[in-house]
Amino acid sequence: MTITKIAQYFSLMFLAFSVVNTSHSNPLPAAQPESVGVSSERLKRITHAFESRIKAKSLPGVVIRVARQGKLVYSNAIGLSLIHI
Repeated sequence: MTITKIAQYFSLMFLAFSVVNTSHSNPLPAAQPESVGVSSERLKRITHAFESRIKAKSLPGVVIRVARQGKLVYSNAIGLSLIHI
């Protein structure tokens, strides 16, 4: 694993833990994507894009959370949370 990939991995993990830690202290109310102007179809495209990166082994895993207008419209965890280097 190159230095760049290791840096990307730790950046991603830091971001994921930051989102998880703040979500417990101040949870956002859930909403349907279309109710706040977000396309469910585009959210699916984001998921498929990350799934293809995980299958190609360029990412170990991701946590995706999308909020708009103070409402959580999408939350998904894909792949692994820990890899062995």
